[in-house]
Amino acid sequence: MIHLLFSADRRFLGEVTTTNGAMDRLTLSQDGALEIGALCDGWVVRGIPVQQMMTVKQADGSPEAVTYLERVQTRSPEFVEALEQWAHENHLAALSLSDSHLACWEMLLLIPLEPSERFAFLLALRLTPNTLLSEWNTCLDEAQLLVRHAQAQTQHAIHLLQKRLAHHLAHVFVAPNANAHA
Repeated sequence: MIHLLFSADRRFLGEVTTTNGAMDRLTLSQDGALEIGALCDGWVVRGIPVQQMMTVKQADGSPEAVTYLERVQTRSPEFVEALEQWAHENHLAALSLSDSHLACWEMLLLIPLEPSERFAFLLALRLTPNTLLSEWNTCLDEAQLLVRHAQAQTQHAIHLLQKRLAHHLAHVFVAPNANAHA
């Protein structure tokens, strides 16, 4: 299974792949490397840190809540639960995604969306039964086709702008010099 990590403002930070609850791989996006890379560096060696709470009796017999940091090893079957808790403690969102939904997520990444839009689509995708994923694939294929078409139109417009600018600059700089020699 894959677990996607998002910042509080819904930017995609990376993904954690797990098998039977244990971590297989962590891949961070460029934003993720900057934002949480240092926090994740020690996971493999020391485990993922999560806060725990216990109640102890004080000298007068009254209970007191004490929090402490516990590290869950990445190979532990409890890793996914620890990952979700760690994300919450660090004001991040960790969303699990089944392998059957992964292709649609990868297609969503190729469409230029605002982070909050992509996150909203992901939430809807996660609620979609496998039987309806073909409709998502069709819609996402069409969206990618429209994006490619818009990109081609943009490139054409930029090329025309460059030609006009070159013509204008040639007229501004070359024409006065030609008149000076006449």
